[in-house]
Amino acid sequence: MIPCQFCNGVAFNPTVFICCEGALLRPLEHGVFTKCCGAKTFDRRIFRCCSGKKITAMDQQCIPVCQGKRFKAETFICCNEVVHFRIHGNDTQCCGQKIINSKSKKCCLGGFIVPATANCKQRNPITCGGSTIIPGTHICCENSVRHLKAFDGFTACCGSNKTYNTATHSCCPGLNIVVPKGFSCIPCDGRHINLQTHRCCKGKNVHPLRYGKFTTCCGSNSTFDKRINKCCPDKTVRPKAKSCLGLCGDLHHDITNNICCAGRVVYKALYGRNTKCCGNSGVFDKRLQKCCFGYRIIPKTSLCVPCGNFYFNHANHICCKTRHMYYRKHGSFSSCCGSFIFHKKNQRCCDGHAVVPANSTCMSFQCGPHHNIKPGKMNYKVSS
Repeated sequence: MIPCQFCNGVAFNPTVFICCEGALLRPLEHGVFTKCCGAKTFDRRIFRCCSGKKITAMDQQCIPVCQGKRFKAETFICCNEVVHFRIHGNDTQCCGQKIINSKSKKCCLGGFIVPATANCKQRNPITCGGSTIIPGTHICCENSVRHLKAFDGFTACCGSNKTYNTATHSCCPGLNIVVPKGFSCIPCDGRHINLQTHRCCKGKNVHPLRYGKFTTCCGSNSTFDKRINKCCPDKTVRPKAKSCLGLCGDLHHDITNNICCAGRVVYKALYGRNTKCCGNSGVFDKRLQKCCFGYRIIPKTSLCVPCGNFYFNHANHICCKTRHMYYRKHGSFSSCCGSFIFHKKNQRCCDGHAVVPANSTCMSFQCGPHHNIKPGKMNYKVSS
């Protein structure tokens, strides 16, 4: 006599059924060769299970994908489109979007985690947002009660207000939106796309995967087969063996290695992809420099407005009267008084040309136009 086994508290005959994900009974369609792959079953003689959810032919290599992105299955695990680090090694298993240690914990229907020795059928009441629910009939979604019968044994939470069918849909973590399995969480051109059949270029244009997994974007308007073609800097597609040609004046040149500046071809190996033109003044490194008025190259931290004949860093220097440059020795309290610098907290500027202590009162000059007055100095009276 074959002893019964239990799947989420329900007794079953192991010669007729198989328990998938610790909660779902599936018939042994392929006899003893039937195995689970997530909620589905497959014939292990012909197929294999990739990442615990995707069935593929035995001769094909598994490329684990979670929410459209590849990951290392040896180090990570994908649980309902959420990637987790395998903190329990090979004993790490999914329970909804969470992970458990399969040696010490068990996942029951509805995503309830109990000790490995416990019986999922023993449904002790739990509290959910002030209400009492029984595991196996309801599910608690961030303190909101939802019924498990919405999608039978495939019901899971997506935020506090939604449930979804884990067999057909995915919940986008952090966004709390439900999309069909294999679809993108981030919209492209205002819609979620099937990542198995389409590609989003530059976040705005959707293109079919004409070349399968080798389909690559070239700008936003075109795709190419990266095995035989390449995308040129001007967003045109050319064969890999050919150069990316552009016209500079009357000269054709390779735009991958050169840049055209004011009708002159300049080799851009100096700064690589960071090489930019500045009119007739040559090229500059856009990481460290910038071009002012189309002809003047200055440090990136400097202002395009000169002080006299010098371009300066506004954070470290101050310009008075458009031509007198000073180091900001008073930090954020540095300010101009005419052509002089002063401490605007400890000092006062009088008539735009003289500096006196902050606790004093400015007094007007008592002298004729021919008197010699030392710049920046003035008579003043200390306030009592």
